[in-house]
Amino acid sequence: MAFLLVDAANGFFLHKGVTTGAAEIFKLLLFLLLFLRVIELGKVEALCIFAAIVFAFVHSMMGFFVTSNLSYLKEEMVFASKVIFIPLSYVYFKKLVEREGDNFIGKVKTIIKTNFVVLIINLLLGVLGFGYAQYGGTIGSVGFFFSGNEVSGVQLILSGFILFFSIKKKKTYLLVSFLVLILAMVKATKVAILGTVILILYLYFLHSRKKSNNIFIFKYGLILLVVSPMLFFLVKVGIEQSGLINRLIHFYSNKDLLTFIMSGRNIYAKIGLDLYMNTFSFLEMMFGIGMGRLSEIFSVPFYGLRNTVEIDFFDFLLYYGLIGVLINFGFWAYLTIKSYVGYRKHADYGAVVFATNLLLVFASFTGGHIMYSGMLGVFIGLSNSLISYKQDGEKKID
Repeated sequence: MAFLLVDAANGFFLHKGVTTGAAEIFKLLLFLLLFLRVIELGKVEALCIFAAIVFAFVHSMMGFFVTSNLSYLKEEMVFASKVIFIPLSYVYFKKLVEREGDNFIGKVKTIIKTNFVVLIINLLLGVLGFGYAQYGGTIGSVGFFFSGNEVSGVQLILSGFILFFSIKKKKTYLLVSFLVLILAMVKATKVAILGTVILILYLYFLHSRKKSNNIFIFKYGLILLVVSPMLFFLVKVGIEQSGLINRLIHFYSNKDLLTFIMSGRNIYAKIGLDLYMNTFSFLEMMFGIGMGRLSEIFSVPFYGLRNTVEIDFFDFLLYYGLIGVLINFGFWAYLTIKSYVGYRKHADYGAVVFATNLLLVFASFTGGHIMYSGMLGVFIGLSNSLISYKQDGEKKID
């Protein structure tokens, strides 16, 4: 299914000034459908998901009683559904992988390739002047995708798998590497560009290690020697042409190194941490104060221009407190550790899933909108479910 088409269509109408709510309705229906399927496939998992839904509902209602603002209640329920959608989709796809094996793997490849094509078309539309820019109306392109930060996460997962699918043919891998790198430069974010370069080199070295003969190592070493300067030259030219270099120079010359790397989010994180430590009660420190109340408090020093830190750890800490952080990051630690174990046990997709998980966790601390992304959630669940394929079955994919 081309999940990204829904987000692109929604962004298209928003760009025209029309609010349809189609994307939210679609994702709500998908959420309900997956939950009903999980009830059939795994009782224990369904019970855990249901407990998370109840917790989110009660938490949102408590925030509503404090603020008496219906719009905040809606925002908090939508936010909670995005958070829960990641483990829900993971459980659903994991059960399908375990049950259907090769049959489902073929569908996964189709889903990834189809959505990658949708991603390419959208970014190219942005190059042609359609849709949204990543920064300031001129720098970077996201096509008709409305949320730029979420696109970076989707791009990393899809690019990682497209690279992985082509790794056995060096000429194809080289062409695909240039393609995904160009797409990253079109997107023009540090996460997209740096993450893509890491994936290209990581998967290349990983594949090279499997070949022990000296001729193979020499050939691929020679290719790397030639290609690496080309890759970095391409990155340099792309950054300069996109206008991102001027933005980076501005940040670097006017701020310290950490502020440069974090694009100023470390400043917002400090303000959020000060609020947490100095104004929250014990219960609020444990369970947070929700989006509604935080947006009212946090927007004051920024004259209403900002109501969140945009670093996932701090957003969860302020929204859901220490309990929310432990639950959410505990789940992400589980995914990352399991993907690492799969990688060490030579699971078919272990290497690429482990790499993308680490990159997404890194991105959650620099750009946010990763661990509560409606656009990204289904792809996180889908990719991590593939770890179960090699571990639970003896068949090996081509």
